[in-house]
Amino acid sequence: SLCFERLNHLLNLVIWFCRQAGQEQLETVEGAKRAYQHLTKAAWLTEHLQRQELRGLRSLPPGSDLGQLAWLQAACLAQAQACFIAKGQADRSIGEGMLARLAQAAAELFAHAKSLSPAPWATQWAEQSQAW
Repeated sequence: SLCFERLNHLLNLVIWFCRQAGQEQLETVEGAKRAYQHLTKAAWLTEHLQRQELRGLRSLPPGSDLGQLAWLQAACLAQAQACFIAKGQADRSIGEGMLARLAQAAAELFAHAKSLSPAPWATQWAEQSQAW
């Protein structure tokens, strides 16, 4: 159906934003900014998919698991928070106390993302993401 095709295109856009974010250099201020922007756009799109686009579908094809959208949104937000921290460290625009609070918030976002997916690769992703 047309709704399902639209959903597929929007999911591909989410993946594209995530991939673009992954290719940025977080050690530079501009790279961290761009990665943050890509990830927040991906998070917004996943929220839009959950709230608006899924309503137009009457049924999903067999094997579809769109329940992972909540995990994807949480993961994008957690990664965006980590990029914001990287930008603050790169340009020294954020004090150490605020960086510590932001890092704590990022850890909570990563934990939330981990709780939304029972997949083993999500657990490995969360552990690796929290390491830095």
